[in-house]
Order: sequence, then C-alpha cells, then structure tokens
Amino acid sequence: MALPYRDFERQMKAAYYRQNIRPLIPILAWLVPLIAFTIFFFANPTHRPYGDLDNAKTQEGTGVIVRITPPHTNNDGDIYPSLVRVRVAGQEADMEYRVPVRVGDRVRVTYKVGKSGQVYIAHLGSPDL
Repeated sequence: MALPYRDFERQMKAAYYRQNIRPLIPILAWLVPLIAFTIFFFANPTHRPYGDLDNAKTQEGTGVIVRITPPHTNNDGDIYPSLVRVRVAGQEADMEYRVPVRVGDRVRVTYKVGKSGQVYIAHLGSPDL
C-alpha cells in the first residue's frame, strides 16, 4: 500500500501535467513539423527559388524539341498556352512557344543555368531548317 504523501505527490504531478503540459501537445504537434519543414525548405538550395539565377551568365546554344503540349483549358475555363519542352545543356525546360514546331526540331536557345542546375530558357529562336 502506498503511503499517503506519495499518493498526494503523484496526484499533484498528474494535475500539473493535465493543467500545464497537455494543452501544449497539439501546439507542439503543429509547430515541430512546421519548423522542420521551414528549415528543410530554406536550407536546401534546390527548393530556394530566389537567388537561383544570381550571377548566372546568359548562354546561347541549340536545343531539341522533346515534347509539345497544345493549348488547352481546364474545367474552370482557364486557358493554358502552348508549351514546348526543350532539351538544352543536358536538361529539359518548358517554354511558351507560338511558332509551329515539330518534335525533334532543333532551335536556337538563349538560357541561363541556375545554381541548382535548373535550366531557365529566356528565348527560343525559330527552328533550324
């Protein structure tokens, strides 16, 4: 049988837990993953969109049209323009394009390569004939 003061001490600890610590559990359940996600997002350079093109040089080259997505609308009526996927510098990037092209066409490309290795196309020229 437990001594009375130990029961009292145990009850006081339980009351302290119920009043002071238990309300913090839902807050911590949201706060800890939020802080972890924020640290991961801003510490990983591939997830940082800002500063990716800092000091990136504009380059010119020849790219190959890999895929063409025709203009289309979604159920809400939003219109999406025609996109072409171009392989340049060993990477693929999407770009709006209004001149008729075919898959496999070679085009002049003005692009930048970001710190993350992502290719950003600035301009597509006409297809090389």
